[in-house]
Amino acid sequence: MNKKVIQFHQSRIAFMLIDENIIYLENSKMGHDEWFLSLGYPIEEFDLITRGYYKDGKIIFYRGDFVFDDKVISDAKMYSKQIMTYVNDFEAEVYVGVKRGKIGTPWMPILKIENDMLEDVLNKSKRK
Repeated sequence: MNKKVIQFHQSRIAFMLIDENIIYLENSKMGHDEWFLSLGYPIEEFDLITRGYYKDGKIIFYRGDFVFDDKVISDAKMYSKQIMTYVNDFEAEVYVGVKRGKIGTPWMPILKIENDMLEDVLNKSKRK
């Protein structure tokens, strides 16, 4: 694997949404696909899950080939506050989709989700 790719993987906190739960991976050389397989899931299901990462004050959600759709947008709105809590960054910006770039260079997020669009799932669950 490319040295810059390994450095990127180790510098971010990766996450995946599996069965409506967020799971995290930190300080690892693994990409999402390797991680998914290591958990025993079939590769055929990989493109169906929402995944992403936190790095440099940004939470980025996507699926498949770094794309987004209505499901990814919905997941971003639903789960961002939980991720903010996990990474202890309540000012993080939330994005969906990534514009693929050259390996080893930063890939830019596509669409920003404004904070007033995020659901406060943590507080909703406490009120029940």
